[in-house]
Amino acid sequence: AERGLALGEHGVIGECRPWLHEELVHLPLLMRFPDGREAGRRVGALTQPVDLLPTLLDLFGVPAPTGLHGHSLLPLIAGAVDQ
Repeated sequence: AERGLALGEHGVIGECRPWLHEELVHLPLLMRFPDGREAGRRVGALTQPVDLLPTLLDLFGVPAPTGLHGHSLLPLIAGAVDQ
C-alpha cells in the first residue's frame, strides 16, 4: 500500500487527504519465511520499498546487479547487524 487507511483517527474514516499523521505514514513491513525461521521477531529499523528487490534477490541467492539501489534486509532480520 502507498499509505495507511484512516480508521477514525482525527475524525476521518476511509480515504482522506494524505496528511502526515503517524498512523498513515508508518506502515509495518511483514515478512514470513516458509520454514518459520525468525518467527515472532520484531525489528524497529526503517525500511523502504527500494529494499525489497535486493532482499528478494538475496533470499533466492541471486547476485544483485551493480548500481541497484537499496540493501538486503536479511542481515537485519536475522539479527546479524544492529538496527
